[in-house]
Amino acid sequence: MPSTPQDLGAHQVIQVLPLAPTLEWTFRAGPHGSGDEVGVSVAAHYVTNSVDAALWHAEHDGGLTLALSYQVMESVQAGRLRVVLTEHEPPPLPIQWVYPTSRLLSAKVRAFIDLATRRSDWRFT
Repeated sequence: MPSTPQDLGAHQVIQVLPLAPTLEWTFRAGPHGSGDEVGVSVAAHYVTNSVDAALWHAEHDGGLTLALSYQVMESVQAGRLRVVLTEHEPPPLPIQWVYPTSRLLSAKVRAFIDLATRRSDWRFT
């Protein structure tokens, strides 16, 4: 297992283009992303634009990949994947609902927000 971001050079890497469009992944130095950003060059042996494809590949010993916590939560809880380099993770990003402004929120949008809020565990850290 890599213990520092620089150790990624010795591992197979799965590149997810929407999350990391370049072959330099950014991490934070210090505990829980409190330090400066550190850029690490990686050599991807598998490149995809699908997080699902990257996670499937990672679950089948294809290598290490970057993904957002909500994307890997089920696989981590089931023991199919492990989170590494946790001490170099950046702070969590907020999740926001974005919808067109109007005087009245449509019933469909309100129902979706209510359902997603009730059915999801939004505590990712």
